[in-house]
Amino acid sequence: MVVVDGPSGGEEDGFRILAVDGTTDEAGAVHLAGELCDLLAGGHGVVLDFSGAGAADAVALSAFFARLGAQHSATPVPAACPDTQVRQLVRRCGSAESGVVLFDSLAEARASARRGSDPSA
Repeated sequence: MVVVDGPSGGEEDGFRILAVDGTTDEAGAVHLAGELCDLLAGGHGVVLDFSGAGAADAVALSAFFARLGAQHSATPVPAACPDTQVRQLVRRCGSAESGVVLFDSLAEARASARRGSDPSA
């Protein structure tokens, strides 16, 4: 798993869109989660995009979500996860416990970020 600025990456509407794509080891995932936490702590809004995460590794995802949950709990982090199999994997790896709220599309995740609210509340 690598967080990159991909086709959906960049800054929009005052928040950062981070595309999750490819694979990495557990240490790399923990490092990336730390960088994400730094963005969030700095007041940057973030949307995760799991649209290209078809090859995501469960161990790396679990490490990513564990670090994110341990360091960041203030606000929900919206995430696009349109693929059913990837969504199931992301859920099993701890997305909800880390404050990540999954949406069917990037448009829905972006709308949630604009609202700045937890849609599950």
